[in-house]
Amino acid sequence: SHEQSERAIDGNEWRIIRRDGTLMPSDEYASVRALQEGTLIQNVEMGIPRRDGTTSWIVTSAAPTGIPGFDLVIAYQDISTLVRKEDELFRNEQMLQLYLEKMPQPMLLTDAKGTILRINRAITSLYGYSAEELVGENPRVLNPGLQVYRELGYSAEDYEELFSSLWCDIQDAQKGGWQGTLVNRKKDGNLVWAGLQIRTIFDANGQITNYIGLPNDITSYINRAKESRIEMYRTIASLSELRDNETGNHMRRVGIFARLIARELGLPAKYCEDIELFAPMHDIGKVGIPDSLLLAPRKLTAMEFDHMKRHTELGHAIVAGKPEMDIAADITLYHHEWWNGSGYPQGLSGSDIPLAARITTIADVYDALRSHRPYKNPWSHEEAMAEITGKDGTQFDPSIIASLLRVAKSFEDVYRELED
Repeated sequence: SHEQSERAIDGNEWRIIRRDGTLMPSDEYASVRALQEGTLIQNVEMGIPRRDGTTSWIVTSAAPTGIPGFDLVIAYQDISTLVRKEDELFRNEQMLQLYLEKMPQPMLLTDAKGTILRINRAITSLYGYSAEELVGENPRVLNPGLQVYRELGYSAEDYEELFSSLWCDIQDAQKGGWQGTLVNRKKDGNLVWAGLQIRTIFDANGQITNYIGLPNDITSYINRAKESRIEMYRTIASLSELRDNETGNHMRRVGIFARLIARELGLPAKYCEDIELFAPMHDIGKVGIPDSLLLAPRKLTAMEFDHMKRHTELGHAIVAGKPEMDIAADITLYHHEWWNGSGYPQGLSGSDIPLAARITTIADVYDALRSHRPYKNPWSHEEAMAEITGKDGTQFDPSIIASLLRVAKSFEDVYRELED
């Protein structure tokens, strides 16, 4: 019981030793803390002196029961043999290095401040750095930095949250570590996606002594997952081809045109990749428009055109609510909005129109003008450019028009290469 436990502690009937050899004050005993704080204490390591002068080492967990008369449940495991072997290993430099080198798992050991103390051969194989180059450094030397993360689609807030949560978790005695995905840079400059597990080592007093980092190269997995997503997105985009006069090359060209503009605007690489994937989905809502309207070789009546406008909302309904498709949702709903506010479906104007939709609008209009339609002959590159630039500030964003002019030659080359 609680009363009996306190008598035993106060009467010095038993003592607890820390790994550094000092005596632990009674108010730091796991059982007392558990009772006083009403919390679960897990995996506290302690040494119990024996009559023969040796020490028994245990890992103990304690938790309040909430049952009158049975205040505390303590579970423990004898780890004396493991501790002796561990101490022997860490005192013997050759044995420790041999142990590390035999590990197939990449591993690095740091002190409490994060300074690398040791690495194994698997770390060298993964990152290309020798022990001499990494020991004494902080693992942040492997971090390619915020700009690279931004190119891969992380915002500055995402980046800050990623690393702040990592440090919070590894310093939390209850969590005792962190697991997640980071982007690292190898010595040769190439990037590697690392599935990282960090384990925190605490002494018997609860103080952090070391961190163990266990990274795994998951780049191939990330790439395979990306390829699968790309194939899925292309399949979704192709749905609109089934109901429209558009061709696969039209979809492909619109994506490439959108990427060219995005890149010229200086947008992150991940954004440029995504808009190339999602711009071809702009008319996916046309799957819900009747053939009598969609394939009509004539000008639609006002009522028919109002019905045709619904394809923006229908397309948005297909892709909305999926975080990885936020750009697609913006494109499908807003690609018919005009810079001066006279577009549809919401009459947005200026920068209120999502950037991805403003880019896709120009890419789509250029390709539509260049392409043959039942109601029109194809326009030349020069005619299409004149038409688009003539609507600078009315239908189109002036800054995007300026970017279009800088990549106009690339537009013409792409259209010729992928002409239907």
